[in-house]
Amino acid sequence: MSCSSSSSSCTCTCTSCSSSCSSCTCSSSSCKTGCNCGSLGCSHLLNDECIRLTNALTVCGVKTIPAGTYYDSAIKTIVDTICANVTTGATGPAGPTGPTGPTGATGATGATGAAGPTGPTGATGVGVASTSYASGTGILTFNYSNGTSFATGDLRGAAGSTGPTGPTGPTGATGATGPAGATGAAGAAGAAGAAGANGSDNMAILYTNFTSQASTSTSFTTASGFEFVLSANTLDAVGEYLHIRVLFTGPSGGPFTSDNNAVKLRFGGRDLVRRLPSLRTFLAKSTKSEALFRLDIKLRRSGANTLAVEVNKETASALRAAYDYLPNYAIPCTDAAGTPETMSSINFAVNNDVEIQLADIASAGNIVAQTMTVVHYKS
Repeated sequence: MSCSSSSSSCTCTCTSCSSSCSSCTCSSSSCKTGCNCGSLGCSHLLNDECIRLTNALTVCGVKTIPAGTYYDSAIKTIVDTICANVTTGATGPAGPTGPTGPTGATGATGATGAAGPTGPTGATGVGVASTSYASGTGILTFNYSNGTSFATGDLRGAAGSTGPTGPTGPTGATGATGPAGATGAAGAAGAAGAAGANGSDNMAILYTNFTSQASTSTSFTTASGFEFVLSANTLDAVGEYLHIRVLFTGPSGGPFTSDNNAVKLRFGGRDLVRRLPSLRTFLAKSTKSEALFRLDIKLRRSGANTLAVEVNKETASALRAAYDYLPNYAIPCTDAAGTPETMSSINFAVNNDVEIQLADIASAGNIVAQTMTVVHYKS
């Protein structure tokens, strides 16, 4: 089938009409512009195109389609009219219940509801009215408010272990004096008493010690009991002096068993040493097999701040033969400052210590200080 469209300038023959007249054959390429196959509402549903109604068509007494309408437009109008007037049928029966779906998520907690009314007061409970305990049996009895009671068994446990001794209590009052006991053994010698006043001959014994003391170290150590504090201003005038005598023996009061156990005197914290050319040894040393030796020391105030020194050493041989004797010889002495036979820079207005020190050559006990006396002579 074919349809045609013409204008004043050209003629087109449509073999397959469309809105764009793509299938029209025209005598001139410019003729396609005016090519029109009509309003093809259903051209996409029909194989036959460009068919028109020759007469008007009434659709179900509702709508009339005029003559000349293209066929596909008429079909669309009919369908639309039928669809608009379709009556919905009755609702069919309900289908079967489907399976239960999964549980949904928990919703948010709702607000707290109002408090309910107060309930009625409960019955009065039973309480403990009183208790009693029998210390002799260890039984505790509970007496309740309803008139009943309950008694426990013996609550006393086994005796515990003895606790620690408590602190000493305060001293009690002094009791009556008891009968006199037997006389005890003599005690150790007490410390020397204070110096007495000078006698008529201007002499005073300041210190005595008769308790022996053995050497305790290879270094010089002050022998216990062989020290004395000379009070300030005791030697208050030039010419006054101290006479010091000290006796030494070997171990246990016997002869010396080794040489060179040393003895020295200290006055006011300074050493008194032997003044020998280039030796400058200490005051005195032991000689093996010597029975004993004694130092006879005089310290005389010779000036405002000086002491003149005089030392004699008396020794006894251990041979005990007929010719045994006591050699006596003077020891030239000085203090550590080196002034011959003088101790210098002495302050007589303060206390000055007098000390005898021992030094053991090998082991403790090789030299023993036996006695010491200190006598003061006024001028």
